[in-house]
Amino acid sequence: MLINLFQTIRSAGVPCTVRELLDLLGALENQLVYANIDDFYYLSRTTLVKDEKYFDKFDKAFDINGSNHTVSNTIVSNTVHAFDIKSEESTIANNQIDGAATAISITGVD
Repeated sequence: MLINLFQTIRSAGVPCTVRELLDLLGALENQLVYANIDDFYYLSRTTLVKDEKYFDKFDKAFDINGSNHTVSNTIVSNTVHAFDIKSEESTIANNQIDGAATAISITGVD
């Protein structure tokens, strides 16, 4: 999911590691931010940039000051969509488990 952003930031000269990318993904999975480009920008900058001297390079890579926010908005919308799908799959699985547990208790099987 955010591989293109990660590669773009690294190619812009911001030293970030896979561990930091995984931290960002974990934060998104726990919905620390949700469907807001500004919140996503600050979360990404906080997790991927470890020294303030790289903030300008991060901004250029993220295109936050550019005239085209399409890339950034696409990243956020794709991320939100991916986590929505994961959430829906989890809900379906939980409903199936609840249904199976109900069926077992109805038939009297312990």
